[in-house]
Amino acid sequence: PFAVGGSDSAIIMGISPWTMPSKLYAEKTGKIQKIAAGPKTQAMFDRGHAFEPAIRELFGKMSGLKVEEFPYQVTNKRWPHCVGNIDGIVWENGEAGVLEIKTTDFGTSTYKDFFELGEVPEYYYTQIQFYMAILGYKFCYIVCMKDLNPLTGMKHIRVEYDKDFAEDLMEKCEQFVINAGKGIAPSDEIVQSESLLKKNLIEICGAVAQRDMESQLLDNMDLER
Repeated sequence: PFAVGGSDSAIIMGISPWTMPSKLYAEKTGKIQKIAAGPKTQAMFDRGHAFEPAIRELFGKMSGLKVEEFPYQVTNKRWPHCVGNIDGIVWENGEAGVLEIKTTDFGTSTYKDFFELGEVPEYYYTQIQFYMAILGYKFCYIVCMKDLNPLTGMKHIRVEYDKDFAEDLMEKCEQFVINAGKGIAPSDEIVQSESLLKKNLIEICGAVAQRDMESQLLDNMDLER
């Protein structure tokens, strides 16, 4: 009925800091319209998209590795309902790997993990394992940029493919879609953040109420004609 991508994988696993499984299910199945990002969040998305080619080029120059754009959507016959859109390919000793690019700001959880702890946030770790599984690659370089100075504002971490983790992840993503096709909604019990649960519940209820109100208005208009 639909496909899920790398950024959906953390949601399905219940570790996304932004969205919970039931909300993704409601959006994917058309029960509610996807809620538009706020101005601040949209500006961050736009920045990341605009800077992606420059960061890819800078990473190649500073790392000495060959990098390429990869403007294709990829699938894997083992998991036909999962699709990948990666930011590039990086070559290391003649072998191809995934290149994933992120941008962040001071004070965010992503900033703390990358620039203070030197770790990949778990919600991005899930995403890159998803991509490696689809493409059959054994490593990924994830690059994060916090400002325009590439010497101090850009950090990269190399991540190996974790076969057991990735295949379990892919099976759960595939099952999410299959269950949705049968009308089986996911549980939010795996979500640990109470604030996220409350926030998403309010958004879902608001979207459903908006949909019902619009439907009622259309029905009333039909009756008046």
